[in-house]
Amino acid sequence: MESVNHPGRFVRRSDDRLRLDKAEDTALFRADSSFRPVTPS
Repeated sequence: MESVNHPGRFVRRSDDRLRLDKAEDTALFRADSSFRPVTPS
Protein backbone atom coordinates (compact mmCIF):
# COMPACT_ATOMS: atom_id res chain seq x y z
CA MET A 1 0.00 0.00 0.00
CA GLU A 2 1.57 3.22 -1.16
CA SER A 3 1.17 6.39 0.90
CA VAL A 4 -0.92 9.16 -0.63
CA ASN A 5 0.82 11.85 1.45
CA HIS A 6 4.31 10.47 0.78
CA PRO A 7 4.42 9.00 -2.75
CA GLY A 8 7.09 6.35 -3.20
CA ARG A 9 6.76 5.19 0.41
CA PHE A 10 4.96 1.98 1.27
CA VAL A 11 3.53 0.43 4.42
CA ARG A 12 5.61 -2.52 5.54
CA ARG A 13 5.99 -4.73 8.59
CA SER A 14 9.23 -4.65 10.52
CA ASP A 15 9.73 -6.14 14.01
CA ASP A 16 5.95 -6.61 14.32
CA ARG A 17 5.36 -2.88 13.70
CA LEU A 18 4.04 -1.08 10.66
CA ARG A 19 6.43 1.38 9.03
CA LEU A 20 6.36 3.74 6.07
CA ASP A 21 9.54 3.20 4.03
CA LYS A 22 10.86 4.01 0.57
CA ALA A 23 10.50 1.18 -1.90
CA GLU A 24 13.43 -1.22 -2.20
CA ASP A 25 13.97 -3.84 -4.88
CA THR A 26 14.64 -6.65 -2.41
CA ALA A 27 12.86 -9.88 -1.54
CA LEU A 28 12.62 -8.78 2.11
CA PHE A 29 10.88 -5.50 1.21
CA ARG A 30 8.44 -7.31 -1.08
CA ALA A 31 7.63 -9.81 1.67
CA ASP A 32 7.29 -7.11 4.36
CA SER A 33 5.05 -4.92 2.20
CA SER A 34 2.70 -7.65 1.00
CA PHE A 35 -0.63 -7.93 2.80
CA ARG A 36 -3.73 -10.03 2.30
CA PRO A 37 -7.18 -9.71 3.84
CA VAL A 38 -8.24 -12.36 6.33
CA THR A 39 -11.58 -13.11 7.93
CA PRO A 40 -11.52 -12.43 11.69
CA SER A 41 -12.06 -15.50 13.83
